[in-house]
Amino acid sequence: MLKKSQAVCAISVLMASGSAYAQSKFDIKITGDYYLEAGYINQDNDSGLRSTELRNRMRFNIIPSAKADNGLEYGARMRIRASNGDRTMDADRSFIFLQGSFGRFDLGTRNSWHDDTFGSFSRPVDFHFLGIYDAAVTWATSNNASAGNTKLDVSTFAYMPAATSTTQGAALSDVATKAMYISPKFSGFQAALAFTPHATSSATDVNRLTGPTGAGAGTLQNVWEAGINYSGEFSGVGVRFNAGYLGGKYENTGAVAYEDLNGITAGAQVGYAGFVLGGGYVGYGKSGLAKNAAFKDNYEAWNVGLQYTTGAFVLGAGYTFGQDAGDVRVAGKREQDYYTAGVAYQMAPGLRLGLEYSFIEAKNKDVTAVAAERKVDSNVVIARTVLVF
Repeated sequence: MLKKSQAVCAISVLMASGSAYAQSKFDIKITGDYYLEAGYINQDNDSGLRSTELRNRMRFNIIPSAKADNGLEYGARMRIRASNGDRTMDADRSFIFLQGSFGRFDLGTRNSWHDDTFGSFSRPVDFHFLGIYDAAVTWATSNNASAGNTKLDVSTFAYMPAATSTTQGAALSDVATKAMYISPKFSGFQAALAFTPHATSSATDVNRLTGPTGAGAGTLQNVWEAGINYSGEFSGVGVRFNAGYLGGKYENTGAVAYEDLNGITAGAQVGYAGFVLGGGYVGYGKSGLAKNAAFKDNYEAWNVGLQYTTGAFVLGAGYTFGQDAGDVRVAGKREQDYYTAGVAYQMAPGLRLGLEYSFIEAKNKDVTAVAAERKVDSNVVIARTVLVF
């Protein structure tokens, strides 16, 4: 029988060897990005607001991964963000992955497949930063009640309107706990399928409510998404396109029942000799609107853009149009025109500088809208520094 000191020594050796095994089995990679923006805004109805401001954000990806003898690659990913205005931090990615010749499974909290792919298959945005389209919209609408009342949400208008008593919203990004399968590429084609039980449930949260009260009221549940894309090149001409569908059900609130989620995305790009021309479409129809609403207009947006890369410079311009139903209790919808142009300069590996100008015209056609809020024009200039590591 082992003495106490011998047992402790044996356990220590086992723990040390186990730790060494884990360290030799898994590689841990840390990546991330950072940006600092300086903005200048000139717009209607901005009494009491400054024209200048700074903002920044930093994100870290922590990715432990390993490869088994049978070729299975497996691991996890967590993304930690310093992006909140109160200096708190959060994690919007936390999932395990398994991949091999069969494709890839992502299991846990992450964004939707459409959010991952839409930016790569619609208007080109390398002259922006980090695949983000509509930073200027945030600058234009911040603290401006008139612009805020007439705006559509950001991210290429890929978000439905915010939830109200007569409208339920859902983001194309749809960060929640989900199960996702991504196929391997076959002759340039790739497909994906995902299921999200509850659109507002993440990480350790267990939310089984489906009724018209409490946390179940009005929420989007049982969300299915499917998508397919293609990338190829023919005689120096690059071709990319994608299409996808999102579907789900909004629980009623007892007094109000909502239209089911039915959304489609589509986009394409053609590139040659440094030029890329592309466009995309997002359409939710009447998804999330109260079934008994008097005035139900479609929610949809589309964009088009041209980009040119020469050496360390990327120049581009784009246009996006979006509309939604606005206040479904009264006649009239909301529309937004967003014009943007910019240049990015790759100063060093991972370090980029950029300058962008945008003009945003928000129009509120609700018959009850006051005159000052029926049309709001905003001019936004943004200078930025971006670090990717």
